[in-house]
Amino acid sequence: MRVPGGSHSRPPPYYPSGAASVVPHRTRVLVYNVKFLPLLGRVLERPLLNTRGFWEIGEVVRTDETRAAIIADLLTRDPRFDVVILCEVFADHARKTFAEAFARRGYHVATCPPVRGFGVFTSSGLFVATRLPILDRAFLPYRTAMGSDRFARKGILHLRLGVRDRALDLFATHLQAGVGARAARRLQLRHARAFIDARTRHSPTIPTLLGGDLNVIGEHSTGHPTEEYVAMREILDGFTDVHHVLTQGRPHPTWNPLENAQMIGDRYGDLERLDYLLVRGDDAERALASDASVEVLRFEHDGLPLSDHYALAFELPLITP
Repeated sequence: MRVPGGSHSRPPPYYPSGAASVVPHRTRVLVYNVKFLPLLGRVLERPLLNTRGFWEIGEVVRTDETRAAIIADLLTRDPRFDVVILCEVFADHARKTFAEAFARRGYHVATCPPVRGFGVFTSSGLFVATRLPILDRAFLPYRTAMGSDRFARKGILHLRLGVRDRALDLFATHLQAGVGARAARRLQLRHARAFIDARTRHSPTIPTLLGGDLNVIGEHSTGHPTEEYVAMREILDGFTDVHHVLTQGRPHPTWNPLENAQMIGDRYGDLERLDYLLVRGDDAERALASDASVEVLRFEHDGLPLSDHYALAFELPLITP
């Protein structure tokens, strides 16, 4: 099992460069909250009335448009990942930059464009790029939201990915944010679970993945699971928390205000694990008993973090050529 290393200006080479149509023996999945908020979100977030973005805090002014281009280049420089799940791709410029960059490398792209309506100003912010063909897709908006999340059409995205005679059910989501929003997240999780069961009812043998920023703090500072994490696992009964298993119960934080004050600010002090990849059933047991790995990637550029979250990179032997 690979354990987290230091900061990376680019992720380590998981496998050599090659045509995007070549599928490796192990499925390589990246989960990453990239923090590209819409204009309204930028203005209301600290620092207040900030319209340019979040990356320019400090002595050097760097725009979010520049940050999007750098992240897109890092993730597509060679096709090391089979599936990329990005959260908070709310900004139109970021969605366009990522879509064009991944398409140039032969990836299939699925996004959730904004649906205008009363009180809704932006999309779910979900973005998925996959080297595996997309056979089917569906999106379910959540019925519950609080605070600024009410202005976004948050929900859960389902993609059925296929290669030859094998398929993979991928679900991506970004749950309600906020320490005081546990009740809303619980309702969203139940909504998501019902959607997952309905979409996979007729294909129980297909591997099922659920990934994204779930905004559930996994562990206390003591290392013991939080009450909300335990409740989440009960709702998602039958799913295995890959990060937790591969680190033998000592998963690493994906939100680190002590090391990443540049993008997080000085209002927070606790290290938190908020981002997840879960695998269901027999596929989890088989995958995690094999040569699987997880790594926390601290994407940086010129010493500056590229997001307020760190990325999670997984290798799981789920689909073979």
